[in-house]
Amino acid sequence: MDPNGIAPQRRRGREGGRLETDFDKFQIQFDKAHLRGSDFHAKDLSGIDLSDADLTSSDLRQANLFGTDLTGAKLSGARLGEADLRKTVLRKADLSHADLSRAKLQGANLSKALLSHANLSGADLSEVKLSESRLNEADLSLAILKRADLSGTDLRRADLTGANLFAANLVHADLGEANLTGARLIHADLHGSILKGARLRAVRFGQAILRHVDLSGTDLGEADLHEANLTDAILSGSQLAGAILTRACLNNAGLSGADLTGARLNEASLIDTNLQQAILIRADLSWARLERANFREADLSHANLQHADLKSANLQQAKIIRANLSETRLHHANFNQANLSGSDLSGAIARRARLDGTDMSGVRFFRTDLSESDLTGTLLSGVTLTGVKLRGVILKGAVLSGANLARNDLTGTDLRGADLNYVKNLSCEQIQVAIIDRETRFPDNLLITWTGEETYECRERIRK
Repeated sequence: MDPNGIAPQRRRGREGGRLETDFDKFQIQFDKAHLRGSDFHAKDLSGIDLSDADLTSSDLRQANLFGTDLTGAKLSGARLGEADLRKTVLRKADLSHADLSRAKLQGANLSKALLSHANLSGADLSEVKLSESRLNEADLSLAILKRADLSGTDLRRADLTGANLFAANLVHADLGEANLTGARLIHADLHGSILKGARLRAVRFGQAILRHVDLSGTDLGEADLHEANLTDAILSGSQLAGAILTRACLNNAGLSGADLTGARLNEASLIDTNLQQAILIRADLSWARLERANFREADLSHANLQHADLKSANLQQAKIIRANLSETRLHHANFNQANLSGSDLSGAIARRARLDGTDMSGVRFFRTDLSESDLTGTLLSGVTLTGVKLRGVILKGAVLSGANLARNDLTGTDLRGADLNYVKNLSCEQIQVAIIDRETRFPDNLLITWTGEETYECRERIRK
């Protein structure tokens, strides 16, 4: 006996392995029916019109609802575990607090549905329409949401742990404070979505679209963001230690104060990106595009920047201790008051770079091009500058004590006020094409005698 007093008679024949009921025979419509608390456990309700029906707290576990119309239906608190809801229309339905665990929902239409606090753990929601639906605080752990449409969906504080969101549409979705730990969002589109406060540790964002997304303060440690598009994204203060950002696009993104310790940014694009005070210790930035990036006061100690393009980048007051800057392009880069001690700049091209006030003690220079750069007040003590292009370089007030200048072309090099004490292999021939003044300090093997305001004689002392 059904809730409306109809006693369905079972047919003796079997079709598709099930007993047919009068629901099939008479194709009864239950739109707007009051079926609150009904028992439809394992029943076949496929293709029935249940639009606007009241099924609150009903038992629909393992029920067959394939292609059923449940538009606007009330299913709050209903039990739908393992139910077949493929191709079902649940548009604007109320499924709040409903149990849909392990349900089959492939291709269902749940747009504008209410699913707050619903249990969808382990459910298959592949290619489901969930646009503008409310899933706040819903349990979607281990759910399959491949190619699902979640655009404009409210997923605040939802549990998406381990969920599969491959190629899902999450444009303008609100994922604030959601738990996405270990979720797969490969190829997903999160353009304009809200992820503030979300837990994103070990999430796989490979090739995902995250343009204009606010990820400030989020934990993305060990997340896989390879080839992801993070253009204009806000990641200030975020935790990205150990994250994979290989070939990712982070142009014009905000990463100020972010922790990128050990992050893999090789071949990534960070043009015009703000990395002020970011931590990039041991980060891999090899072959990265860093033109005009702001690294002011950032820590790049032990980082790998080999072959990176840092043209016009701002590295003022940055810590770049023992970093690999070999073969980098540093044209017009600003290293004012940075610490580059112990770093490798072999093969680097730093034409017209600002290196004034920089600590470059112990830096490895080999075939480095510093032509026309400003090294005013720079500490270069003990370095070997053999083969380094110093033509037109400003070394006013620089400390080069103990440096090796064998065979360097110093044409137009400004050595006014420079400390050349204990410099090795410096000749009068080199000095005579450079710019010096009475404040320049020379090694003991050179004797400078001033004959006028700007004229002098240089003699080399013969070593005994």
